[in-house]
Amino acid sequence: MGKGQFEFKYYNGKQILEEEQELLRQMYGVFKSRACNKEGVLEYLGEDTTVCCMFDGDNCVGFSWLAFCNEEHLAELCWFVTDKNKLSGLEAKIMLDEVLGYCKAQGVKSVKFNCFDKSWGRIKDKEKLFRK
Repeated sequence: MGKGQFEFKYYNGKQILEEEQELLRQMYGVFKSRACNKEGVLEYLGEDTTVCCMFDGDNCVGFSWLAFCNEEHLAELCWFVTDKNKLSGLEAKIMLDEVLGYCKAQGVKSVKFNCFDKSWGRIKDKEKLFRK
């Protein structure tokens, strides 16, 4: 796969922790590219956590961690991380579009972005981005 041709796979937390050790290692690599220093945080993935992983070939180049509250038709985006060395901001938008489309397909009416303010980089108007 080349740039712009990504594959998305969804996992629950239990799958990643118990069955996908190589994927977990790659996810830590994505964190490290952003200097997140969040060693160990992925070990807290819950069984019902949904993780969308973005792949370029066999390489995980980004992921988002979603928590759903089905009764309220709400999703919380807890992590949205892309590999700084492998993706541009425009390619990260592809993953955001994928995640939001997945949420819509699950009947979600509202998404809460629970991400660090500094993670938005140069984006000045987040609300405008979300409306698009």
